[in-house]
Amino acid sequence: MNAAGVLQVTLPREAERSDIEILLATATRAEGVRPTPHQMADARVAEGGEDYFFRNVENEIRTPDDLAIWARLVERQAACLGRQEYARAFETLREEAAGVAG
Repeated sequence: MNAAGVLQVTLPREAERSDIEILLATATRAEGVRPTPHQMADARVAEGGEDYFFRNVENEIRTPDDLAIWARLVERQAACLGRQEYARAFETLREEAAGVAG
């Protein structure tokens, strides 16, 4: 990366013969203070963005904060907890929460 923040990548000499189809890059420097699990859960409820969370759980894309987010959603009795399309994620999270509590 150069001083302006532009990613600079040297492609193979014969790029057209390479196995590379696409290159993805993302910034890795944290910006500000990381939100707490409660703040993340509250934002999901406020914005109706729970689909992202539950689909990640269903597809085993997990974070260390998942159970805390789940607990906050339950605590707030979030409307999304009544949605049948998330039943698999609910089951996974309930089982994990019971395992931690027991």
